[in-house]
Amino acid sequence: MLCAAAVLALLELGLSSAQSPAAAAADPSEQLQRDLNAAIAAGSSTFSIAPGVYRPKRDLLLDNARDLSIGPGGGGSVTLLFTCNWGLVLRSSINVSVSGVTIGYDPPCFSQGIIQSSMPSGALRGHSTFTYTLDDGFPAPIGESATSDARFAQAPIVKCICWDPDTQLSQGLKKLAYTSGSPTNQGPRHIKHLGGRSYELGIIGNASDLYQPGDIVTVSPRAGHTVLLTNSSSCTIEGLTIHGSSDMTLVEYGGGGAHTWRGNKVVRNETKNPLGLLVSNADIFQSSGCERGPLVEGNELTFAGDDCMSEHG
Repeated sequence: MLCAAAVLALLELGLSSAQSPAAAAADPSEQLQRDLNAAIAAGSSTFSIAPGVYRPKRDLLLDNARDLSIGPGGGGSVTLLFTCNWGLVLRSSINVSVSGVTIGYDPPCFSQGIIQSSMPSGALRGHSTFTYTLDDGFPAPIGESATSDARFAQAPIVKCICWDPDTQLSQGLKKLAYTSGSPTNQGPRHIKHLGGRSYELGIIGNASDLYQPGDIVTVSPRAGHTVLLTNSSSCTIEGLTIHGSSDMTLVEYGGGGAHTWRGNKVVRNETKNPLGLLVSNADIFQSSGCERGPLVEGNELTFAGDDCMSEHG
């Protein structure tokens, strides 16, 4: 058994997320969170994440951390796969850095497929409908599983973007106010399961002018952030690769600010087939309410569902 002094010495050198056979037998993402909490409580200066794939069931949270550097250990790779609405959160933290981690979502935070038909809905003034069939590998918005239903129910606004199948360029978007009632809802704003992997969507405007049969459509809920710095100061997010986001991707809200965002890549996962046409459902980068603005340099920010960068205040 280690004495208290030996334990303290290990903490000062930095903790690892794989520490014992008992820990290895546990959910690795839950153990990772516990080890991060212990490192923060001990005032450690470094934290090495054991290489591997982690699937957190909620935010991976760094709460009230100070002067802590976090990254993969042993030269290996670390991948965090979240579900929609969750991500990496630094809250009330100062001088914390996170580097070299890959973040994705499984399943993706959006569904994608081919438009089958579109038509105006004469009885519903200002509204219309279209139908689409999901590609394999993408989740359904409703009616397929409790996970997909819950994800879309979290979002008061669901966004729809249409893409040219040849150029893969966006043809515009419409917002869908999701109705959380019965999927048979025939109102002007709805998502109705038609059976199998086919869906009918109600939108504001004339679908037949915007959504053509054969075009690709992406439907995504507006919920959650992927990397969020809230009420924090002088933190660094560096060398992350992000293949998808909940709503916005890189976000800083409130606090002292003066954060550094350097060398991060927000890019499509090109190993996925069919290829997802979005990386960010909304803004890729947003800063709001911080006392000092950010340093943003050397990042690759691609395929936003809304703004690429947005600064407020």
